[in-house]
Amino acid sequence: MTTINDLRDKIILTIEAYLSANKNAAGRFVHEGEEFHFMKSVSFILPTQYETDSLAGFADILKKIDVDSIYFHIFEARLRLGKKTNDFSNWIETSIGDKELADKILKLDPYTYTLEDLRKTIIHIVEKRTKA
Repeated sequence: MTTINDLRDKIILTIEAYLSANKNAAGRFVHEGEEFHFMKSVSFILPTQYETDSLAGFADILKKIDVDSIYFHIFEARLRLGKKTNDFSNWIETSIGDKELADKILKLDPYTYTLEDLRKTIIHIVEKRTKA
């Protein structure tokens, strides 16, 4: 999804389809203490001391930054940009001019990695490219 509204609509459609297919589900209630609590999140975005203009520098900085930066630039980027990309792939394609590398990172399914494993994978891909 590239917007919160798209995500919200998909969740609603999924629940409605389930309720339609499972007529008894609509009358289900949970016990006290098991209710679903809707929460609101607020992101605080703070600049770091890191900046680079090369792929080698990018890989080195990826080793140093907090995984929260990985989360921001991979997961939150789609919603912020309203595109099916992330900050890393976008920068590599538009600033570095390496569409092939950008696509490799874009094709990673970040939901199948821990943030630390995602970091290691991106570093490996970038370092492999810089040594080629």
